[in-house]
Parts: sequence; C-alpha cells; structure tokens
Amino acid sequence: MGCGSACGGEQEIGPLFLVPLPTNGVQISDDPLIFQGDTSFTVRMGRTLVLPMSFFIGETYVDGTFDDPVNFPTDYKASSLLLRVDGRVVVDSTRSKLDCLYVDLTYFPQPIVYPEPTGYGSNAAIWMTGLGILLPPMSSGEHIIEMQVVSPLPFWGIQLGYYNTWYVTVVQP
Repeated sequence: MGCGSACGGEQEIGPLFLVPLPTNGVQISDDPLIFQGDTSFTVRMGRTLVLPMSFFIGETYVDGTFDDPVNFPTDYKASSLLLRVDGRVVVDSTRSKLDCLYVDLTYFPQPIVYPEPTGYGSNAAIWMTGLGILLPPMSSGEHIIEMQVVSPLPFWGIQLGYYNTWYVTVVQP
C-alpha cells in the first residue's frame, strides 16, 4: 500500500522523514514559558525520523539585516528533556547528558528562503542550533512520541519549553 502525499511528500529526504512540529500549541505555564501541542502524521516504513526538540533558527530580514549567533547564546545541553516512544524512555536528561543530541551552530549551505516574509519581517533561515534526534524506523502500525523539553534562553531572560505529542501511523511502502 502506498501513501503518496499522506506520508508528507516534501517531508521525505531520501530515507529521512522530517517530523512536523505541532502548530496548535497552547501556553500552559509562564515560568518557565511552556507550550503544549500535538499533531498526527503518517510515514512509510523504513524511514528514519528527524525529530527537532528545541532549537533556534537565525534569519535574514527584508531590511537587509540578519541574526548574528553571538547575540543568541544558549546552552542547549543545559536543557531538561524527557523523550518517550510508545511509553519507553529514549532520553532522560536527569540520567544522561544531552551532548549526543546537541547540534552546534550550523550555517545552511544556501539560505532557506521563505515563500513570503513573516509578520516580523524575516525572509530566510540562514543558521540553526539546538537539540534534535534521529529515531530509527518504526514498525507498521500506530505509535506515540511524547516529549517534554525546557531550554534556557538567556538572551530573552526566560526558559522556553515544549510539551509535544506526536501520533504516528507507519504504513507499508
């Protein structure tokens, strides 16, 4: 059985599947500032899931300015993180360091130009840093990924977190 666009189409890069972020997040805490959301997606068997956890994207703006990473210091390895897949703990920052999940400052080979400028005037992504993980291919059927992450953002003077749940349907290719 194929899944065509139901599997994400542009979310597949070779054997990788870019996990979509929930867009329905609601604020559940002020200090730390935490948003909770969920989403569902379908993926073909054999795909490795690329799961972003907590990250910052540096951008360019229509006025010609750009984000300088020096202005956005964050120690993502100091985040608190709990990741479960089907109830099984995959990452728990109280038991292990987050070094293996850390993505150091990475400039994109080419700016990722947005279809249209954002409401705050950015027009392209140029770099990123943060936490992410590659999850191995899942068996056919229904799965649940649950994540709770809170990261210090000293440049904004806050801790920012996401409590996200993904409902995953894995189908035969």
